[in-house]
Amino acid sequence: MAENGFAAPPDPKILAMRAKVNEETALLDGDRSPSWALNAVQMLSRAARKNGCHDQFYEAVIREDSNTKCCPARNDKMKAPHGRILMFLLKLFRFPYLRHEFQIKSVLNCQHPYSLGSRDVCINPWHYRFLELKKIPVDPILVDKGGDFGHPPHRGDDAFQEHLEWEVNKIQNLAPDADNFHMPNVTMQGDEIKLLYERLSAAGGDGAFAYPVLEGNVAPFVIENSPSCSSYGTSSPSMVSSVSSSTQSLEMQDMYRSGMSSPASSISSPRLFRQDSNQDTDMENDEELDFDRTPRCTPNQHKNNGTPNPTFSDGTPIEPIEPRPLFRSSPSELGELVRNAANANIECVPYKEDPNWLRIAYYEETEKIGPTEQFCSHHCLIDGFSSSSEKLDPGSKKSRFSIGFYTNPNRSEATKDVRAHIGKGIRLFLLAGEVYVENLGAIPVFVQSISANMKNGFSPNTVTKLMNGGSMKVFDMKQFSDKLSQAAKRRYVDVHCLSRLCTIRLSFSKGWGEQYSRTSVLRAPVWFQVHLNNPMEWIDNVLNCMGAPPRVCSSRT
Repeated sequence: MAENGFAAPPDPKILAMRAKVNEETALLDGDRSPSWALNAVQMLSRAARKNGCHDQFYEAVIREDSNTKCCPARNDKMKAPHGRILMFLLKLFRFPYLRHEFQIKSVLNCQHPYSLGSRDVCINPWHYRFLELKKIPVDPILVDKGGDFGHPPHRGDDAFQEHLEWEVNKIQNLAPDADNFHMPNVTMQGDEIKLLYERLSAAGGDGAFAYPVLEGNVAPFVIENSPSCSSYGTSSPSMVSSVSSSTQSLEMQDMYRSGMSSPASSISSPRLFRQDSNQDTDMENDEELDFDRTPRCTPNQHKNNGTPNPTFSDGTPIEPIEPRPLFRSSPSELGELVRNAANANIECVPYKEDPNWLRIAYYEETEKIGPTEQFCSHHCLIDGFSSSSEKLDPGSKKSRFSIGFYTNPNRSEATKDVRAHIGKGIRLFLLAGEVYVENLGAIPVFVQSISANMKNGFSPNTVTKLMNGGSMKVFDMKQFSDKLSQAAKRRYVDVHCLSRLCTIRLSFSKGWGEQYSRTSVLRAPVWFQVHLNNPMEWIDNVLNCMGAPPRVCSSRT
């Protein structure tokens, strides 16, 4: 306290470090007061001074350089709810999206490298890196240039906007007692991102995939009490708890070897929920691929060792085989592939990645609000606060979509109420080329992802309720590439309809489907449509490679 009775001004070094605090961390972990970031920096400064490394800590924060000196210190617990020093300072200065200790690695020049659970650590925030998962290699799509693929699909300027208009018309023309969209509802009770990194850490890897390491029963999906959903779930809840961890681990290994999904998707996908033989009819007008041919294990088919045999839905067995060498991993295979393509008039369509991998469109019921936003950051936050979408530092990647920035003079009271409760919102992650969604807020988020539904054996149009603190995969690259490879051998329309796998619908607080009075997402007060640019571009490239149909004269010409 100063002599005149007023508080002494903060140390200039503290003020300089406060300017380096991440805005997202102050928003999501703070109390939204101007003094929160200052108090957080003061706590870390006291901890560094206590461990005799304050000057090194200050220099590291200000310079933002990994070549600065180490700051050895005890990884003590801080005042609640900040947790331990290391995780808190990394979120404060480096990674606002950091969730678990499994996600960080020390840089090579750090003299006090971090190990999981260690109490003595280096608190130089620039001596750590976020553990980026290695991307899943995907084979190119082989297209027979001389094939007959039927009539080409109608491709407008904005296929998804056209589909929304079609859906509005369909809803308006439905009778009140019609069996409209047949959308079962399930509830997500797991955290797939945490399980993904736990598995990676247990395998001792550095971004490579391994088989899942499961402890106890894993049942991240719980079916809601709906008669219409009973055919997709188990006969009783006790079936979930009756499966041992060892049996599930063997099931998932067979699932991976038979090419049923990528390694990341076999972590927390229980085998007890299966799609029945009835095809869903929502989003019709397009002829669909046979989604029900997605391979899966049938619980009542076993080998001698008690491990279920993977089968298709019609009972046809799938022989588990080891994965063949990946494309680009075998020069001889690549040469043979090119020679065969040249001889048979077959063209390879590789998967290409554009930095702008994500598009987000914001809706309030049937009205689209604002422009569709593009994102290139691998972690995108959708929150309920107010932040200008144009406020970016030079060279920084756009990573935040704040709905408080958008106005609507025709906004309903229900929409205003939902917007007021969104708060921290959700975060979309691009991990190893696959997409995950995490619920950061206090209200549930409802997700419709055809890719996730196919992976888990649900009806394609199932709407999943994701509780706060949970996360789930919403796009599986291995699954998509397999489907696209199959569709490229069939018809134009089979390829075109896979664009539905590249679109995810997200609604805050209010769900839709058979359990709710809202039969369509168009009746939800606040919802988003997420488009994955790179998979959709891959579809376009395959369609272009398939060429024009041989029958030039038709009703479309």
